[in-house]
Amino acid sequence: MLVTASFVSAADQPFLTDKARGWFWYEKQPDPPPPKEKEQKPPPPVAAVPAKAASSPAAPAQPGPSTFSVKWFQQNYSKVMEDAIDDPTDAKMDKYRYVTRVMVDKATNFSHKFQERAVLDAALDETNRFPISSAMRSDFYRQINQNKAHYMRQLADRAGLWVFLDAECSFCERQYPIVKRMAKEHGLYVIFITKQGGPIFDMRSDDEVLPDAGHSKVMQVSVYPATVLVAPPDKHIVVSQGMLSEDLIVDRVLLAAKHIGLLDEGQYAEVNPNYSGLLSPQQISKLGMVDFSDPFFTRKIRDAVVAKSADLSRSRVNHEKTR
Repeated sequence: MLVTASFVSAADQPFLTDKARGWFWYEKQPDPPPPKEKEQKPPPPVAAVPAKAASSPAAPAQPGPSTFSVKWFQQNYSKVMEDAIDDPTDAKMDKYRYVTRVMVDKATNFSHKFQERAVLDAALDETNRFPISSAMRSDFYRQINQNKAHYMRQLADRAGLWVFLDAECSFCERQYPIVKRMAKEHGLYVIFITKQGGPIFDMRSDDEVLPDAGHSKVMQVSVYPATVLVAPPDKHIVVSQGMLSEDLIVDRVLLAAKHIGLLDEGQYAEVNPNYSGLLSPQQISKLGMVDFSDPFFTRKIRDAVVAKSADLSRSRVNHEKTR
């Protein structure tokens, strides 16, 4: 009871204290204030994206090479061929064959014009350097052989040959009479150097024979027979190691003579038609200094070629007069 009374007493206190307000103290209590919204942090500033510059208008597509030009073939011929290989239908094969026909005809037209210009321009006519007709060729080679004999006789005054032989070498036995005949014809002085140190192969009494006292080592001879061109006091060059015919020995001796300075380029051109009328490396280098855009570019090259041919012709005429 005490507990109930105390509870009632406590509960009735507002009524007792506010009884003057009558029934009206039961007014509606104000709504509780709304909960404060959490203060949201402002989003980080977004970097301003620069406005794109107005794009320039696309450049017009460059036209490709004209059909059937060299550039066109370089870019397209292999594609046409590979397409026909991968899928050999009639249409693709015909396309490949006819494109090939055009390419071959184009090349043939170029070849014909190339030959025409060589025939109509003496400076480009290779037959002036190396005749191809049978009538001219026989006379041409006769002159070449005369030139070889002329310069071999000149070399005889300035150089000689050392010929290394070995009695146990069958090729040496065959080489000995060939060298003897060639030396006699051109007046060349020959010394035979043998491993055995004396005459071999029924050598003649007038042959000069020396023992190999280190000569082969100095000349780096390793194959017999061997021939060395020697020009006192200090020039020498191995001409051959192994057996050679007489005409090949002559050719090798003349080439070796050019190599050690006993013949100049012009003289050697008279004995070797492959060298005749050629522009020298120095002349080509000089021509290389001409501006390619020079309107007289081709003419300057032609003048150099004509001058070279004229020099060769004069040297041949003078050479014939001094025989």
